[in-house]
Amino acid sequence: MPVTDVAVQESPVRSRTERIVNDFAIQVATVNGSGSQTANMVLLRSIFQMGVPVSGKNMFPSNIAGLPTWFTIRANRYGYIGRRKEVDFLVAMNPETAREDVMTLGPGAACVYDEALTAAESGVVHAMTDATEGGLATALHELAEAAGVGLRIEAESIPIRAETQKICAEFGIDPLGLIASGMLILTAPRQKVDELRRQLAERGLACTAIGSITPSEDGRLLSVEGELVELPYYASDELTRAL
Repeated sequence: MPVTDVAVQESPVRSRTERIVNDFAIQVATVNGSGSQTANMVLLRSIFQMGVPVSGKNMFPSNIAGLPTWFTIRANRYGYIGRRKEVDFLVAMNPETAREDVMTLGPGAACVYDEALTAAESGVVHAMTDATEGGLATALHELAEAAGVGLRIEAESIPIRAETQKICAEFGIDPLGLIASGMLILTAPRQKVDELRRQLAERGLACTAIGSITPSEDGRLLSVEGELVELPYYASDELTRAL
């Protein structure tokens, strides 16, 4: 069998009321180029370090960035390494495949979904991206570059936790260039912003308007106490300066 082939092991149907010990499959549905492989390996190693035999398989139709990928973690006391057809726990982070992924789940399975899925379902979002390494500022640059637009961001509107501000001040780093995993940047028509915030609030998700889209020739600007400056760009994450 070529090393790129994936074997699927058929498992007998079992009652979901049966007590199961250390025998389950987790599937993480994401996209290529999102950095998900690192997070997947952290989860796999965490289970392994708990003393549970575990294996991981990555399944993807293409190496092209942005196309779907599925990472399956199988934990079981016998040390099986083949993928199991049934999935017990789905982490759905790809809006393009979420519906199909959920439909494959059997009775009793659980699903955790990303905020991006809720935003996509709102029907008012034009674009979205996450802010990871390089922080919010760098992610905003990437969004504007991809869309061919300018930005005007209001610094005072950006929600930054008090503890984050204190730590950044202590190390002399800019929180706008600090890794912001878990943050999602959305763009929507101005007249639909309140509707979007309402829909997200109903799901328990906080959403704050921090700026507006402008013509590309106006540049990417940050308003700080009424003064316009260039929105900073960070080639490397500010966190590296504190390490």
